[in-house]
Amino acid sequence: PLPKDSADVVVVHQVLHFLADPQAVLKEAARILRPGGRLLVVDFAPHDLEFLRDEHAHRRLGFSDGELSRLFSNAGLETASLTHLASPGHARLTVTLGLARDTRIQSDLIPRSLETVA
Repeated sequence: PLPKDSADVVVVHQVLHFLADPQAVLKEAARILRPGGRLLVVDFAPHDLEFLRDEHAHRRLGFSDGELSRLFSNAGLETASLTHLASPGHARLTVTLGLARDTRIQSDLIPRSLETVA
């Protein structure tokens, strides 16, 4: 495992739909993010292409905006944006770019004089 608070950015690209427990992956991503870090999840929006389960081992047929936001929140992150990109090659597949942020303040950016004020 990577050290806690060691990454500025984590990218999870087309992975979550294969997993039994996508929440565990996002919790681990959040753990390694530094305060103020960003997590980018690229995965499918909900779809009905059942053949992907058998032919490509997809466990999930995409994630709704609400599901991604809940996954982020349960990992201790805040949803920053959700963007959808329709596939020009396949009208029934849309990719979602979900950006989340760690809301902890970077203490190294706070002047020492302010750290003692409480």
